Amino acid sequence: MDGGALTAPDNAVFDPINKKWVAENEDVAPDIAVRQDARSLDSGRDPQLERAVQEALRLLEQKGTTTVTVPAYSTPAIHK
Repeated sequence: MDGGALTAPDNAVFDPINKKWVAENEDVAPDIAVRQDARSLDSGRDPQLERAVQEALRLLEQKGTTTVTVPAYSTPAIHK
């Protein structure tokens, strides 16, 4: 009646370190603190994204790439 909609999570991400599927909306704790200030955002910059890209490039240079074999996706059992 009010034009609202209902959705159910249907995406998952594979965690190669713990070798498991991670459910949608599962929090990830930050390990690098970055101040998100209004002035940067107003000028079109995103300090958190910039720092993330900087860290990703550093890790790629330091560790190189990794090949991960992802297991087949399985639908979780529905409990009644």
